[in-house]
Amino acid sequence: MRTQICALALGLVLSLAASSANAQTPQQANAAKLIQLMLVIMASEQRDAVNINEANASTIQDELLGMDEDLSQAIVDFRQDNGPFESLLDLLEIDGMNKSLIIQNQRLITL
Repeated sequence: MRTQICALALGLVLSLAASSANAQTPQQANAAKLIQLMLVIMASEQRDAVNINEANASTIQDELLGMDEDLSQAIVDFRQDNGPFESLLDLLEIDGMNKSLIIQNQRLITL
């Protein structure tokens, strides 16, 4: 399935590139956005899950999407101060964390 998605994405990229000399139509702009989304999904599926009850800040930053140095360290600090996370929703207790980041990383996080 992943190979088929890659082939589809590549075909769309090539067709957009061929017409890049002209102004993009709304359909081409939407196709480009779809390709970007598909590539993000495929990249996240290829990553190994990160156990946030064991990972250091560097691993969290490197392996999870949208995590900067400060937020990654805040996750580690919160865990050290409060004990292991029991649910992904526990992450909402951390300043800077939001539902969108949790949803984006839900397949990449283990407890």
